[in-house]
Amino acid sequence: MRHLRHIPLAFLLALAAAFLAIGSAVAQEAVPFKVAVLDVQQIMRESKAAKTMQAELEKRASAYDAEIAQREKALRTADQQLESQRASLSQADFQKKRDELRNQAEQFANDVQSRRQQLAKLRSSGLTQIRKALSEILQEIAKAKGITLVLSKSQILLSANAYDITAETLKKLDAKLPAVKLAQQ
Repeated sequence: MRHLRHIPLAFLLALAAAFLAIGSAVAQEAVPFKVAVLDVQQIMRESKAAKTMQAELEKRASAYDAEIAQREKALRTADQQLESQRASLSQADFQKKRDELRNQAEQFANDVQSRRQQLAKLRSSGLTQIRKALSEILQEIAKAKGITLVLSKSQILLSANAYDITAETLKKLDAKLPAVKLAQQ
């Protein structure tokens, strides 16, 4: 009976010894911890790819805005002309023309929404290209410098400048991806 009482204690001691052995083996194989900081907002603001993407998106948005303004003006003019013809048209003819104008306005609204979605897709496509290139560059830098963790500067309250790899990353990104390719429309 006495031996049965000591079995759990002996088992716990053996288990503790096993955990200590595993813990020391893991500590010996642990990867060194080296941190770097990256200012992603700065890269998205200052990289050649981001600047060219933004310029292209603004150019396309301006062209869309001009087209939209022209179509909107044409719809307003058509509405004013219809109102001026109201007295000379029968109620059925007026209603028919009003319905046609309403359909044109709905199509116009759909076209505006479609253009906004196209711009959003183009922006997303450009950002995806930048993020992919940025990820590849970060992996290269991390491998070369033995970095095990890269933190976003926006999430850090304070860090030494020696940890910041933004300038190096920006330079490599500009060399690797000087511009993004946005689909033609």
